Amino acid sequence: MPYTMQSRDTEEWAERLLVEHWRAMDSRAKAKLVRELCSSLRSLSLAGLRSRHPDADERELGIREACLRLEPELVRRISGWIPEDLA
Repeated sequence: MPYTMQSRDTEEWAERLLVEHWRAMDSRAKAKLVRELCSSLRSLSLAGLRSRHPDADERELGIREACLRLEPELVRRISGWIPEDLA
């Protein structure tokens, strides 16, 4: 079966090597990698939110971050409040 490239900006040999590495990883290592990526994504999201909403407290930033991943109405039902611009 021919190999199908997943990334347009990566050399085919490099992508093949990366895919081979992922396939060789055990499930614990893959889970750890996913946790680390999710943590990094959350940190970047919060940094962006802090720069756009410098007066927001930690609760508001957490709610705004949750609204990036979930429907704002669901976040409102869970938290009891969402910022007006997200309603």
